[in-house]
Amino acid sequence: VGNILVNVTRTTPGRQILGDPKRRVVPALVKFIVQHPDDHQMSPEANHDRLARKLASLKIIRNCAFEHGVHDHLIDPDVGLIVALLQNLIGPEPLCDDDEDDLIPPLRGFFTPDKVREQDKEIRHFILEILQLLVTWRPTRQYLRSIGTYLVLRELHAWEKDETEQDYIEDLVQFFIADDPDPDSPAAAAAAAATAAETHASKMDE
Repeated sequence: VGNILVNVTRTTPGRQILGDPKRRVVPALVKFIVQHPDDHQMSPEANHDRLARKLASLKIIRNCAFEHGVHDHLIDPDVGLIVALLQNLIGPEPLCDDDEDDLIPPLRGFFTPDKVREQDKEIRHFILEILQLLVTWRPTRQYLRSIGTYLVLRELHAWEKDETEQDYIEDLVQFFIADDPDPDSPAAAAAAAATAAETHASKMDE
């Protein structure tokens, strides 16, 4: 079923249908994305199934994120998607007091000495792809900035050993540390469109 829905969301109508809040598809997918304390203790067979469900869920949401009209639903705190995504990227690194003030409580609670970051590289990358699509839309970017997403990415970048992934995170972080241009300016519109188009062209064929 997961792969079928991934194919459905390759089309604009499919993304709009599955991203419709009334259909409650995204909240159902979030259940497969949320980390659980015993995830890393599963048997190889159970872990394979867990990763397959999580990966399919992330691909569906990644495709839906191409539609700016779906963004409000994707970042809705009641849906819980953003917290679930960032939970997977958080590890055991401690935070200073100033950093804690910049995180919303649900994220702050994940920063514990025994927190295990998602170990599957492909899972982490798809989460980053979703965030990359979300930050191309200014209102969504402002929300992600307000909840402390930058701090999660900063710690992930310090932990990540793969240079390609480090570069990807660095590109993503720029959206959070740079000043937002005038959203009505031609330059801002062109930049957002170019980013979305480039990602769409390279990813929709996967």
